[in-house]
Amino acid sequence: DVYVEVMRRLGCTDPSRAVVVEDAVNGLKAAKAAGAFAVAVTTSLPVHMLRPWADLVVDDVAQLVDMLHSLTPTATLTPAAATVTAAAVA
Repeated sequence: DVYVEVMRRLGCTDPSRAVVVEDAVNGLKAAKAAGAFAVAVTTSLPVHMLRPWADLVVDDVAQLVDMLHSLTPTATLTPAAATVTAAAVA
C-alpha cells in the first residue's frame, strides 16, 4: 500500500497521527486501510460518493487549511507538507 510506504519513509510510526487528503474512493479506502485519518476533497466526485469512506469531507484544500488554522492558530501551515509527501513516494 502506497500510504503505508509513505508513512514508513517519513518516519511515521503511528498511522493514526497521519492525515491523507484524497479525491478518489480507492485512495480513501487505501488511507483508511493504512490507519490514517482520511480527508475527502470534492474536486472530482460528489460528497455522497466520498462520505462513506472519509473521516472528513471538504469542498477544497483551502477549506481544510482554514479548519487546521482554526485548530492551531499559532502554527504556520504551508503547502510544503504536500510536497514532502509527494516527494517521499517518488
